[in-house]
Amino acid sequence: MLHLVIYSLLAKAWHAVGLVSNCCLFISLEYLAMAMEDKPGLTSSKTAKKKLLLVVIATSNFCVLCCVSLIAPFYAIEAAKKDVGETVTGIIYGSSEFVIFLTSPIIGYLLSKFSPRSFYIAGLWMFGVCEVLFGWMNRLPAGPLFVVPCLVLRTVEALGTAAVLTSSFAIVGQTFQETVVSVYGILETVISLGFMAGPAIGGGLYQLGGYGVPFWALGTCTVLFGCVSYALLPTLDHMQSTKNSSLPLLRSPEVWFGICSISVALFATVLMHPVYAKHLGQFNLTQSEIGFAFVACPSAFSVASVTWGYLLENCASAVPVLVAGMTCGAIVYLFLGPAPFICVSNTLWLSVLTVGLVGFCSAPIVVGSIKYIFEQASRLGYSESNATLGMISGTIHAANYLGTFIGPLVGGVLTEHFGFAWAMTSCVPVLMLPLLLFGPLLIFRSRNLPTQPAPSNKNYTTIEGLNTANSDIR
Repeated sequence: MLHLVIYSLLAKAWHAVGLVSNCCLFISLEYLAMAMEDKPGLTSSKTAKKKLLLVVIATSNFCVLCCVSLIAPFYAIEAAKKDVGETVTGIIYGSSEFVIFLTSPIIGYLLSKFSPRSFYIAGLWMFGVCEVLFGWMNRLPAGPLFVVPCLVLRTVEALGTAAVLTSSFAIVGQTFQETVVSVYGILETVISLGFMAGPAIGGGLYQLGGYGVPFWALGTCTVLFGCVSYALLPTLDHMQSTKNSSLPLLRSPEVWFGICSISVALFATVLMHPVYAKHLGQFNLTQSEIGFAFVACPSAFSVASVTWGYLLENCASAVPVLVAGMTCGAIVYLFLGPAPFICVSNTLWLSVLTVGLVGFCSAPIVVGSIKYIFEQASRLGYSESNATLGMISGTIHAANYLGTFIGPLVGGVLTEHFGFAWAMTSCVPVLMLPLLLFGPLLIFRSRNLPTQPAPSNKNYTTIEGLNTANSDIR
């Protein structure tokens, strides 16, 4: 009975988070509408077409991110039935993030030569077809005949995801040139909601109809969105390439401190993903209840990101926030296993609570790192141009997916060889790694550098996938 009460509370919390996020999204849309109405020469017909385009792209991105994260509550259980170990499960789970990490810069380069519309539609169709095919993987025999097709489909899905995400921001950047930053914020919110909702939707559909239903339902929706996009999206010119160099930025140890901090924070949020469902199996939970458990971390992360973004913008410095987030996150991870050397019982409420606290502690690390990187870019002389914003956002984007790729892989390997408790405990030194590597150097340089200019007034926000610094719309 206790676990039913806990998950009833979790369900109410999830609806509350969804309500807050939807309110924020509604306010953003209304603000965007007023901004577009203030632009001279923009008729109501053009405004309606732009809003429709934004709705189509936002919904498609939501669906794709749902598909990416929906396997978390049940795939490890199905893979275990095929005699697949945690290591291989972690590779399959994290392969998509690795492929996105590698291919996003390449696709960004290709967008300067080809229309982003083609990449967007092809990415949706490619992803949707592979997602539908993934729904039949449980009918394959155990062994390599199960592992290899899963890995291939997951890789091709990642190519589609990279194409959709990268081209989405290119399309809205060209369409909403006067309000581009505001629209980027709307897309980020939708993508974050999709990643949060995926495990809950996947667990519910799995319990309702079995393994194939989540993939068939959302995969079909993705293909349909590709058809709708083909009919509605206008033909766009390719993006103009830029000659701005990122070498001075990447030579800065302060920037690498921020990149490393983002990677370890995202590493911490996904370390348990390929093995957490099996860990919760000892509590006799249904798949939908397990899905709600996976919602705890991204929900807390999303809410905390808004809070810390406001604090960092108005009254907090980046480095103290980073240090506090890493320290608190390391302490929380001691109780997720829990660590074998502390006298704490492994209970359901503690497990769900600590997963939520992992997301809450990771948010200040990521948001603080974004502010810190932009401050260092300003100190190095980078102007606040779209080219600079895109270059820095691409760097942060790569750091995100590096962490989300390594996390599931390491979690699967360590759980298979040392058990869940020790695997989660291993995240403690990882979270402190940026301070150990860059702390002494940063202290030395801070005492020898001239006073830095005050950072401009930006609202630093983040999601699972892309991070930007949002300026006021002029």
